[in-house]
Amino acid sequence: MLGGRFNTLAAEAGQAAATPTPTGSDVGSLFPFIQSQAVKGEFPLSFLNPRFSSLRRWKKAARGKLLDLLHYAPPACSPAAETVERVDCGDYVREKVWFNTTPDLRVPAFVLAPKNAPKPAPAIVALHDHGAFFLWGKEKLVAMPDENPALTDFRRQYYGGRSIATELVRQGYVVVVIDMFYWGERRMLLDDDPPDWRERPATLTRERVQALNSRAGRNKELVGHTISAAGFTWPGVMFWDDVRTVDYLLTRPDVDPRRIGCVGLSMGALRSCHLAALDQRIQAAVVVGWMASFPAQLKQHVHPIGNVNVVPGLTGISIIRMSRHSPCRRQCWSSMARRMACSISTA
Repeated sequence: MLGGRFNTLAAEAGQAAATPTPTGSDVGSLFPFIQSQAVKGEFPLSFLNPRFSSLRRWKKAARGKLLDLLHYAPPACSPAAETVERVDCGDYVREKVWFNTTPDLRVPAFVLAPKNAPKPAPAIVALHDHGAFFLWGKEKLVAMPDENPALTDFRRQYYGGRSIATELVRQGYVVVVIDMFYWGERRMLLDDDPPDWRERPATLTRERVQALNSRAGRNKELVGHTISAAGFTWPGVMFWDDVRTVDYLLTRPDVDPRRIGCVGLSMGALRSCHLAALDQRIQAAVVVGWMASFPAQLKQHVHPIGNVNVVPGLTGISIIRMSRHSPCRRQCWSSMARRMACSISTA
């Protein structure tokens, strides 16, 4: 009798194991354990934590912790900017500039400077998106003559066909746009890549553009893992490049150092939020389409984020936590106290 009862229980257990409770998660049966490790309740470094009574002290502690988590702290350096091209665009001038963000890393940028605005003028750091479109970066925000039709189509789909940097310079702002690491002139090229992927001619077909973008998308996680194995983080490179872009702006006599802002869409919005949090020189920030919280995305939607966006350990302390369903949304901007911030999201 006991043997029969044991066999029945074993069969029931086996059946339960064979038909697990659906999780509705992208990570399936692993989700309950992963969710169990997420912070419950208020986060240790939330400004809403009762132990913080001084905004100034909280900002110092939170910013210091975020910088530590980046595991990337390039030495201070002069931008040593070099202007390699100047184009008269009528009511503004477009400059192609290279400058240092570390002692041995130089990044390409477009700088749009208005001709007739009073000087020194306010300045904007314009931050391009991810978009799974890697072949061009800064050109997403700066329309160029004779540009590739695939780039024009991308801008039409994601930016309403508008060149954000051009719109801003015509309102009197000096605008700088860099290529983010892994995009545009900083894209990954392999030893045997063909000439058209290296030179990016205007005649490059949509199929060839898509082929490179697809290859870059597949290899993104490999690059992220390689960076992690080297001991630093992709967001560290991304955020410090943006901070050092502000350093470059301050070397320009046509820029008012008291009036610098930033704006970005999608991953550009993530960059805009973090640049405002990390750099007190940013007086206004516009974040378009990244008002979401990582904890809320654990069940689904993490897979398109990856190593590019996630600062390891940040969600465990919640220096920045955003949710339209929570009063904690306002804490995202607490590090921007006495400055201006705007969030635009349809989610």
